[in-house]
Amino acid sequence: MVAPWQETQFRVIVEFKKGGSGARRTITLSRDSNAFPSQLVGRVQPEVWGLFVTDLQQLTHTHPYLQTPSMEFCCSWLAGFCIMLVVGFGCFPGDDYGPWLPQLQAVLDRHRAAFAAGGATLKIGRVHGSYWAQIDVDPTAMAVGAPVYYAPQQVMAVEGQPYPPQGPPVSYPPPPPK
Repeated sequence: MVAPWQETQFRVIVEFKKGGSGARRTITLSRDSNAFPSQLVGRVQPEVWGLFVTDLQQLTHTHPYLQTPSMEFCCSWLAGFCIMLVVGFGCFPGDDYGPWLPQLQAVLDRHRAAFAAGGATLKIGRVHGSYWAQIDVDPTAMAVGAPVYYAPQQVMAVEGQPYPPQGPPVSYPPPPPK
């Protein structure tokens, strides 16, 4: 069984990874706009991928993990801590993703048509307060890539030319003089 956040040959994950040092919090993406995923080769143009990841990178600046906690959040966390002292266990609220999730959905909607043309669907993935953009590739959709070049032995003969072709292809440099 594959975990929901795990990449496969038909799934690409762009995760908003939480991190930090000391009191400073950071959000980074698990993918870079310059590193084109092999699952999308022939399905999505690298420029489309770059724009998609750049838009997701803009969302990292407004991620709820980076926001200063509100007074309501601090009070509910303090109440959970007091209950934990008395009862022995407590419940603590997570970050408020309410206003941020529609922004993420808007980015996915903006790029949905470009990915759908290549047989890929975009959706939001979520497990235990972690969110990511998930790209599912339809294996039945035909990928369209660069033209396939065959070896000279496999090229069909053209009228008036010998088969197999004699000598090196025209694009090769001439051999060095002896």
